Amino acid sequence: MAVRGRGKNKQYWKDEEIDALVDVLQELASDPLWKVDGGFKNNYMFQVHKILVSRIPNFDKEADPHIDSKIKWLRKKYNLISEICMQSGCQWDDVEHKINCEKQWFDEWCLNHKNAVGLLNFRFPYLRKLDMVWGRDRATGVHAEDFVEASANVNCPKNMTVCSSSDSEDEPVIVSDAQGSPSSSSTTQATKKRKKLSPRRKTFCKSKKPRTLQQTIDARLDSFITKFESVCDHMASQYAIVTNALVAESKSDESLSNEKMQEVINELLNVGISPMDVGRAAEICYNDPAKVQVIFALPSHLRRSFVLGFLYLSVAP
Repeated sequence: MAVRGRGKNKQYWKDEEIDALVDVLQELASDPLWKVDGGFKNNYMFQVHKILVSRIPNFDKEADPHIDSKIKWLRKKYNLISEICMQSGCQWDDVEHKINCEKQWFDEWCLNHKNAVGLLNFRFPYLRKLDMVWGRDRATGVHAEDFVEASANVNCPKNMTVCSSSDSEDEPVIVSDAQGSPSSSSTTQATKKRKKLSPRRKTFCKSKKPRTLQQTIDARLDSFITKFESVCDHMASQYAIVTNALVAESKSDESLSNEKMQEVINELLNVGISPMDVGRAAEICYNDPAKVQVIFALPSHLRRSFVLGFLYLSVAP
């Protein structure tokens, strides 16, 4: 059993162990059995520990607190660096693996962001890999409960009865039918709260059956798809006017020159998207030169959102 207390369970992590941990997080992020909106399924750290033990000889860290603590550290640094790289005046250096900005600009940023102190020359070679783990959650701003929590919430009201009148003006009344409760007093209070019904109106009660876990998953996936499509439509509408104007001014449909494509690729690397997305975005820009004009016409702090927007639209069904 781990001894609790500050510094009691501190473990030194080797670089190869952290690299392996990030690789495992990438794998789980692409596995629908473990990845959920806003994070991972409950107890995923034990799955991470199981994989690390199988890959690294003599791996001596525990899921709790060692792996849990290191994942929290990685996410904290990732969020801080991602936020600061989205600001105008700061970029990410993929060669040195650290932020690139003026010291005066950084000092002014730290005045209102105390957690960013010390990041100016901090090397973090995991940023691009962690984009695959947490990047899209930050881009869409989604946050949802785990499958286990969703199932618990669905099964929670299984002993409740929904009563409603045949008249649409009467609101439903929820009455508990759990055994062991004082039936006389609870029934009287529920009756007082309910709207008086006319003798001519008929009432009916239906027991709400709890949904299965699979039904809950399907419902949540449908809801996610709907929200995702709404976000994509909103982003498309914001850039539609600018894109149409630039397309109208375009005098030729010729493909971009090699020199221009190199400039586009350099800008895509600077906006802070993953290497895989850089290739996809470069291909889209090559086939659609109007998007290149939009990228360079927008302020630097809006370019990342625009690139992510047409990337998501390109993979939408």
